[in-house]
Amino acid sequence: MLPFLPLMRDAEQQVAPLVELHADDAATRACDPRLLATALVLLATAGSPASAVATGATGSVQRIHRLLGPAEPLGRARRQLLRATAAALALTPVLLALTPALAALALGRIPAA
Repeated sequence: MLPFLPLMRDAEQQVAPLVELHADDAATRACDPRLLATALVLLATAGSPASAVATGATGSVQRIHRLLGPAEPLGRARRQLLRATAAALALTPVLLALTPALAALALGRIPAA
């Protein structure tokens, strides 16, 4: 969608790695992350075709580090920013829907009931 926007082109390139990370998260709920990391090492070093592994060797290394490294907790400022962003995203459709009514109220053009 909207391929002429640089943000959309970048988003399209990031979908496959994000899908892989999500699959890793789902797999770690069912098995040990070390087992999954071992499987990724085997896949990355087996010389398999590019179509068999969605990401290249660099992506595999990043995924393995992510699986084996401890999760870094979000700081207080980032948690608050995340909450504020979520609230803003949730309120945006409501505010957009109310814009005509608020504009009419501000201009004094409220229809009689």
